Amino acid sequence: MDATRNSRVRAGQRQKRRSGGNESRILVDPLNNWRKHGEDKRGVARDWRIDPYSTAAVFPGWKELVGKETIFRVRETYDSLLVWQPQSWLLLTGWRRHGAIGCREVPNAMRSALTKAR
Repeated sequence: MDATRNSRVRAGQRQKRRSGGNESRILVDPLNNWRKHGEDKRGVARDWRIDPYSTAAVFPGWKELVGKETIFRVRETYDSLLVWQPQSWLLLTGWRRHGAIGCREVPNAMRSALTKAR
């Protein structure tokens, strides 16, 4: 095994350990962060399923897309973001271990609820 591959494997293993076996939930934060801040409850965004200003439109792991070939509908004037292909274990395959992510999931909802209860 060459040095580059070996370091990528070790990085993937570290990432897996840090995730605590909840790999797909880690992606909820960057994909649905706008929900945590309540942006999905204001103005025109109330009707949006995903944040058009994130990479959510190109993420293949939405529960709402399971068994479908089409992606979420975007407006004609939408300019897609430049997105790099995933390189890490987590972004390539790790998130698949715990299933698809719902587009209505709120990042850290449990942590936020606990914090408010204190």
